[in-house]
Amino acid sequence: MSERASQARSAEVQLPGGRTLSYAEYGDPNGTPLVFLHGFPGSRLAAAVLDETARADGVRVIAPERPGLGRSAPQSRRTLLDHARDVRRLAEQFAIDRFTVLGESGGGPYALACAHELADRVDCVAVVCGLGPVAGPGASTGLAMKERFAYALAARAPLFAGRALIPIATWARRRPRQFLHVAGWQLGPADRLVLRGPVGELVAADFAEAFSRGGRGVSQELALLFRPWPFDLGAIRVPVLFFHGEEDRTVSVAVTRELAERVPGARAHIWPRHGHFSLLAQEAHTVLAELASGSSGRAPAEGWNPPPLP
Repeated sequence: MSERASQARSAEVQLPGGRTLSYAEYGDPNGTPLVFLHGFPGSRLAAAVLDETARADGVRVIAPERPGLGRSAPQSRRTLLDHARDVRRLAEQFAIDRFTVLGESGGGPYALACAHELADRVDCVAVVCGLGPVAGPGASTGLAMKERFAYALAARAPLFAGRALIPIATWARRRPRQFLHVAGWQLGPADRLVLRGPVGELVAADFAEAFSRGGRGVSQELALLFRPWPFDLGAIRVPVLFFHGEEDRTVSVAVTRELAERVPGARAHIWPRHGHFSLLAQEAHTVLAELASGSSGRAPAEGWNPPPLP
């Protein structure tokens, strides 16, 4: 999977003002367009997790990088809504009128920003193990101890916390197996298992790629994620589907349950034995199928209850 990520169709577009936005494409180049919003810290490489399934399901995945991450140029004083506007400009560059959005982990708030800001273009939004307001109730419920420590540090000193990740990114690039071994501490069985294979290689490569321009963009992104969101969840009118694993020790499932109650008409799909990394890696077909159903106005699968994992 990391090999596929390195061979992705990567390119850049120039935005008004001269800023460059980097992106990669996966799946079926002639398929139904989906914009993939990567996690934190992350890059265009993360969307490789969808490549094989998207190719089979006829989905064209476009994965832009946020300013200052990966190869994208930085943007000072940006907000969640600014990146939604970047997504609009990217769609205009491709002459894409309608599309769906999938935000994973730290990309979840940006996906909801797109739902709020781009109702004229977005048919349906999926949030997979998405981060919520980090100061909200339940934000650290059920998390691994190292994640709770990271939340506390980032809440108090986000710029310092971002810079502290730079040597970890170097470690992920040079010693990915060691990085993944430590990353797996305190995670659930499904996540530990999936990180031992190609998904783990992708996670390490994606983490390292986020720091291609150094650590400043990562630090700015972390500070942004810990601010109040600049939009009203209750004003969203685009169909939103939430997906989460009950065994997620990186982002609390309690956050998804709260967000699903606050977004009008949203549906939450909780897998009892999936974690943060295993869900999209192993359930991509279901997620893409539900996105297609949501964008067409069809009802989701009956009961929306996935079978237990073996």
